[in-house]
Amino acid sequence: TSFKINIIYRACDVVNAVNKDPRPFGFDKTTLVKICFKSLYNSIQGYNYKLIVLGDKLSAELRAFFLRFDVEIIEGDYGNDNSIREAFTIAQKFDDNEWVYFCEDDYLHTPDFFKKSMSDCSIIVINFRISFFLLLRSIMKYTIL
Repeated sequence: TSFKINIIYRACDVVNAVNKDPRPFGFDKTTLVKICFKSLYNSIQGYNYKLIVLGDKLSAELRAFFLRFDVEIIEGDYGNDNSIREAFTIAQKFDDNEWVYFCEDDYLHTPDFFKKSMSDCSIIVINFRISFFLLLRSIMKYTIL
């Protein structure tokens, strides 16, 4: 590809399930995050990309897992709302001609996800600098800081 894809992968394995529903196939959260991350990592190979793991209270096990891959890890004790805000802050720093893909830790990717997504335009990829200020204003309008 002639463009760069910046992936911000929000991960947190502290909470097994927010809504108390069991994870698929009886997996614990850490196992599910690993499976989903590997599917993402495998699907992006061959592309010009930067993968940032935005870790919210990562366990030592999950931190060690991510360090096995070519990723940048940014860690903190955010909580869900602040983690989303931090993802937006990170995305502001990318060049105007680069793309941003926001990804949660339970998104499963097929091996040809990016190939199909980029050719079919079926993925929501935002040229972030163009949309950021409108998006931020919209979010802040409904958020108590």
